Amino acid sequence: MTLPPPRPHLFSFAPFPEGAETTDGQEAAFFQHYWGQKPAFLPGALPGALPVDADELAALACEPEAEARLIEGTAPELRLRHGPFADKDLEALSFESPWTLLVNAVDHWLPGLATVFEAVPFLPPWCIDDLMVSFATAGGSVGAHEDRYHVFLMQLEGVRGWALAPGPAQLAHHKTVDGLDLLNSFKPNTTLQSRPGDVLYLPPGWGHHGVAEERCLTLSLGIRTPTATELLEALLDNALERGADPTPLPLLPTFGALSGHPQGASAPLREGLAGPLLDALWGSGPSTRALASALTRPPRQAPELDPRRDEPAFHKALERFQALLPAPGRRWQWIEDGGQGWLISDQVALPCSLDENALAPFLRLAPLRDDALGSEAQRAFAWACYEAGLFLVPDE
Repeated sequence: MTLPPPRPHLFSFAPFPEGAETTDGQEAAFFQHYWGQKPAFLPGALPGALPVDADELAALACEPEAEARLIEGTAPELRLRHGPFADKDLEALSFESPWTLLVNAVDHWLPGLATVFEAVPFLPPWCIDDLMVSFATAGGSVGAHEDRYHVFLMQLEGVRGWALAPGPAQLAHHKTVDGLDLLNSFKPNTTLQSRPGDVLYLPPGWGHHGVAEERCLTLSLGIRTPTATELLEALLDNALERGADPTPLPLLPTFGALSGHPQGASAPLREGLAGPLLDALWGSGPSTRALASALTRPPRQAPELDPRRDEPAFHKALERFQALLPAPGRRWQWIEDGGQGWLISDQVALPCSLDENALAPFLRLAPLRDDALGSEAQRAFAWACYEAGLFLVPDE
């Protein structure tokens, strides 16, 4: 497998009307005027093909571990089925009828799709949720709905019409149709057509209804931050993996003053427990490391990699393929603690002393290309990342 040349920045071919002339300026304009506020339509922002097509998507939808859905009909009369599917289920579908096939985390099965991450270097690696790909026949859609996360909708094949409306809508304007959370009062104020290479950014809460005007393939790059409950769950799981602390919590005199206690009245429950509970969640290390570990917890179970890692074979493979790919499902974050840099990925913590320029290729969730590894120190750290399971070689 040979990777294509590095993919250009998403804003290279679709500059914003604010007129910024540099990439940094384009990114600043995007975050200032669009991010979390309103949609941004970027015609031609994603040139070139990606290694996925309708046949491959159908094959993935039949894999036992795949997260696949099939939505048949037209809104509001839709029917939802969950995969995995049998070959005969998909072969029975008519291309003359409206339906949509969706598969989440396609990058788990097709690591080469990670080249799309090169187009969005402004996104922190830890916040990228997954790459979902959908195939739809003419008239196919998933209905008008809202998402709770940021999303870039990238048109790969065919034409899809979009209708957009600001939100979020009140709960009364939502309805459930065969397990789908749809909008029952959808009044769009914008319509557009998305053709191959076009990209549509949508912030959380914006109502949208995409309808295939012909057979089309669409990639959705989802970006989300965890809920408070999800973050607490990750911190708690990490705390439990570190082992139990036998020290009893200082509950007395929290629940009432003890007779003769020198402090008299007890401290409030929240005050008495906040410190010990936070210490248990953060652990003995710096809180930034615990937080980075929780934030980079894989959003879903990824395929297991071969645990065997051979350094000479690694260097030969890097020379042959000229790149490493992010391991499926892996997310990471760079932090500094007491002058020491760390690359954190879930339970993996890799110390690194590279300077800012040498470190740059490792800070993105994107292919690590050989021409960006100009020093022995960079190659040594690339091996450390590969050995820890953060990257894989393209034929792995």
